[in-house]
Amino acid sequence: MIKSLAPSIALIIILLAFMSPSPLLMPMAGTLLVVIFVIAYITYIALFWKESAKDEREELHILFSGRVSFIVGITFLSVGVVKQSLAHEIDPWLVTALIAMVLAKSIARIYSDHKN
Repeated sequence: MIKSLAPSIALIIILLAFMSPSPLLMPMAGTLLVVIFVIAYITYIALFWKESAKDEREELHILFSGRVSFIVGITFLSVGVVKQSLAHEIDPWLVTALIAMVLAKSIARIYSDHKN
């Protein structure tokens, strides 16, 4: 639990630093922050990619956390798209991220159904 929590906390702290209006993000520090973010992101993904359950209960916990994170992610992106569309300023990255999430979920589900 702690092993998987550390990269999550690191990513959150780094992402909050990106939102900071302080001089922390001067060109040199900003580049360093991007490098640190990429390393933390790769670590985060590697830990969760290797995640495996020891029994059915753990498998259900993993599936539940994945479902909740997908729903939260797609909800936040959808709210962003709606809010920006009302202001007539849609950021293509929001739409692209939303499309990527929906496609990834759909393709993974189809693959999983046909594999089993």
